[in-house]
Amino acid sequence: MRFYFQLQYQLFNRHLKEFGIPFFIGYPLILFAFGLISYLLCTKLDLGPYLYLIVGLWPLIKAGEKERNTFLKIQFVKGFYRKIRLLENLFLVSPFVIVLSLFGHYELALIQLISAPILALSNLHIKSLKSLPTPFYHHPFEFAVGFRKTFLLIFLIYGLAVVGIITPNFNLGIAALVLLFLLCLFFYNEPEEVYFQWIFSKTPQQFLMYKIRIALFYALCLSLPISLGLIVYFPDKWMIVAAVEILGLLCMVLIIVSKYSAYPNPISVAQGTIIALGFWFPPLLLLIIPHFYVKATKRLNSLYHDSH
Repeated sequence: MRFYFQLQYQLFNRHLKEFGIPFFIGYPLILFAFGLISYLLCTKLDLGPYLYLIVGLWPLIKAGEKERNTFLKIQFVKGFYRKIRLLENLFLVSPFVIVLSLFGHYELALIQLISAPILALSNLHIKSLKSLPTPFYHHPFEFAVGFRKTFLLIFLIYGLAVVGIITPNFNLGIAALVLLFLLCLFFYNEPEEVYFQWIFSKTPQQFLMYKIRIALFYALCLSLPISLGLIVYFPDKWMIVAAVEILGLLCMVLIIVSKYSAYPNPISVAQGTIIALGFWFPPLLLLIIPHFYVKATKRLNSLYHDSH
């Protein structure tokens, strides 16, 4: 059992190294980001603690994926497997329980704590949704795969939007819209194998525009119900909703061109810093997107020539 957790620690450090982040920088950054997000959610939004509770459930859901647990069951006898899953879930949920308790949300902290053993000992298999019909199956795989993997989280985000409309709490509704776009961005965080590009008989420019067009259309399919609901129930806030929608779509374009500017490698720390600047000061997107677009076309063009 000790070996398993040591292995997880080494794998996490390896992921940091692949992104070019030394562990002595990565861990403080993670703690700072977690602390800042926790503070904002628990103090700046009326229903922020409930959103925080939902966010805290997501690591538990990911840890309960079918393929992962099937592998663990093969490697360990049933007793050890249960102990590993229980300890793992308690470790994942403990930061959220501590934060909720520090801000006085003891009932939510208790719910969060109880969810750890329930999800560890239950037979919840998120991967069983792989046959779930989606409207995204005709075109590039990112949204189809992402939708099936995060179906429950998307459902929860829509639930938050509905609660924001009913309450009424515009801030919660717009937070749900932002969270939805962030989730869509994560659909593109991992580069696919190079041979996936061979099925497209397109120039680099045509390929990028194709990926961008499909991503924008699918992002609109997911986000428009929330945006339209917010505009109908908060008509005086329509400019804010429109601004978030436009910014979210621009960020979709940014993540695609930045992904293929480094392809087939992951996005580097330097690129990630530039992307973060664009998120922080959106007018910079008008400069950053063309910059990454040019780099992406050059990168794809070199890969095309290498394969021929």
